[in-house]
Formats: sequence, C-alpha cells, structure tokens
Amino acid sequence: MISWIKLDINILDDAKIKIIRSHPDGDKVFVLWIGLLCLAMKSSRPGIIEISDGLPYTIDDLTSMFNIEKKTVEMGLVLFKKYRMIDLFDGDTIEIINFSKHQKLEEIENKRELTRVRTQKYRDRLRLSDASVTRDSVTVTITDKDKDLDLDLDKREGDKSPRSPRKSFQIPSIEELKSYCQQRNNSVNPDTFINHYSSNGWMVGKNKMKDWKAAVRTWEIRDNNQVGGMAEL
Repeated sequence: MISWIKLDINILDDAKIKIIRSHPDGDKVFVLWIGLLCLAMKSSRPGIIEISDGLPYTIDDLTSMFNIEKKTVEMGLVLFKKYRMIDLFDGDTIEIINFSKHQKLEEIENKRELTRVRTQKYRDRLRLSDASVTRDSVTVTITDKDKDLDLDLDKREGDKSPRSPRKSFQIPSIEELKSYCQQRNNSVNPDTFINHYSSNGWMVGKNKMKDWKAAVRTWEIRDNNQVGGMAEL
C-alpha cells in the first residue's frame, strides 16, 4: 500500500508554480494542485481524478473538499491546463499529465514484486534448513553458510534483472487478464481494464504501455489504497 506521493524539494522554485502563485489567490491555487496530486494517488486509476471508475470529481466537489472558493478552483484548473499540468477527457474528467512517470509507480511495483519473489524463495529454503537431504545415497546438510550464499546470489540476480532488455509489448487477451487477476487474487475487473486501455491506445498517461502486468498491479494498489501523501511535478 502506497501512503505517500513524491514531491520535488525544489517545487517552489519551479517556473510554473512561481507564475501560478503570482496570480490572485495563487497560494490557494497551489494548495489545489497539491490536493489534486493526492487525489490522483488515491484514485483507483493512477493519475485520474475521480471518486470511482467513471465518476469524476466536479468543481463543486473540489471546492467543498479543499475549502477553496469556486472561482479560485475554476481559475486553477484553467491555469493547470494552460501549463500542461493536467488534461481533460470525457468532458470533465481530470488527468494529471505524466503522473505515473513522475511517481515511478511501475518501478516501485517491480521492486515490490522482486522482493516478494526473493522472500518466497528464502522461506522455501528455510523449510529445508537444519534438515538432511539425501541425493543419490549422499546426505547433504544445508548450513547457514549455504543459505547466506544463496541469498547473496539472489541479490546479484535481482540487481541484474532491471537491466535485462525488455520484450516488445503484446496486448493481452481477456483470458490472460482474467488468469493473471485470479492468480493475484485481486479485485481488478479485466473487462474494465481492457476497455479502458483499448479506448486510449494502450497509453499510460502520455506514454505507451510497456508491461500490462505491471499496470494490473498498479490498479491493484489503487484498489487497496485509499489514502495519499505528496508528489512531484
């Protein structure tokens, strides 16, 4: 569960933020921006400002949620769109541009998956520890030194895996999606997933999807996470 967002420590020196804060009620507009980043992380679809799938926040919702005047919220959204910080689709649904890229969600999930696999391997080895394994009439005893060596090898293999060349992206079939969601035992709806990405050309934010399984896991995170923290532009 992710309960935070990345925020650049130089955000107040960013040219866009400086211009925005120079407007009347600019500091309130800045608060609105931070609030939108938090909602983007809490959303079931990363970067999309919506209460649930297909149900966007209205200007009145944002006004009430952040206790900011309606005219200031409207001005803020105009400025964010002007400076390419947000985009609108389906009329009034707000999307934070390059949200997943700036938050490095795919990288975070890949690291978590690698840690999960390594942990499972280590637990499997522990079941055999302090026991003798007979192979071809030869008894082999697993020692603490052997376990340390195995863990060190796993670490080296894990360090190399991110550098492995990526395979070209293949659009998954609905059966593959259903199978993977069942394997993960998550609540991601395969039909909703494939309809969403089919409609936007299999884009994640402004980038072409590289790993549909990572995207499924990211939706899974959003399903399990309804609180957020900070982000970077």
